[in-house]
Amino acid sequence: RQQDSLDLLQRCFDGILASPPSIARGLPYASEVAALLALAYSRLDQPERAQSVVDLALRRFVATPNLHYIAASLALHARQSDVAIAHYRRCLAFRGQVLVVPIQEGIADCVSWIGIAQALMQKGHFQRAEKLLRRAVDFDDCNEPAHLALSRLQIEQRDTGAALQTLMSLLARQPDAAGACEQAAWILQQTGFKDQARQFGARACELLRQKGCDQEAGRVEKLLAAK
Repeated sequence: RQQDSLDLLQRCFDGILASPPSIARGLPYASEVAALLALAYSRLDQPERAQSVVDLALRRFVATPNLHYIAASLALHARQSDVAIAHYRRCLAFRGQVLVVPIQEGIADCVSWIGIAQALMQKGHFQRAEKLLRRAVDFDDCNEPAHLALSRLQIEQRDTGAALQTLMSLLARQPDAAGACEQAAWILQQTGFKDQARQFGARACELLRQKGCDQEAGRVEKLLAAK
């Protein structure tokens, strides 16, 4: 019920904004409401609305790690690499701190390392990006986003063998990693290993449908049907 959620978050956000600035800045949950509202707009493919919420919240409220993370994600999607890196670094600055509002897991370490690495890849700084991604993989050897990002970097460097090996190392420990199965299927499809691509693709579809991700599963099926 995304629309109902969005309506309630917007009412809450508007209510906070209607209060005097000194009160709004003193509310520990104000930035969290803004982060959730921006995330809701982003999921509805309305990045401009999401960005306007984030910009207003950063001016009016005391920013939380989750708000900086949403700001970084929007900047990364808009290919504003330096802006994204600045917000991810703000997230990292909260590491080890005791916060009134709980932080989303990984934002103060691994998640932000991956985000900075993706921004560095946009800037063409592949060596620096790889260093951060390997740090993330070493920090959590079952972290699927870290392995997927490292694999994509290796694809960008035209080392499909290394990219596939990165995915296989994750799948050996986490065989239900749907994203890794999908990316392995794409690599195998592109390199001419059609039968192996179908095997990994079928597994990706099965895992995605188990999670209710029918649209993503359909995308994999289209990939496998391509000649």
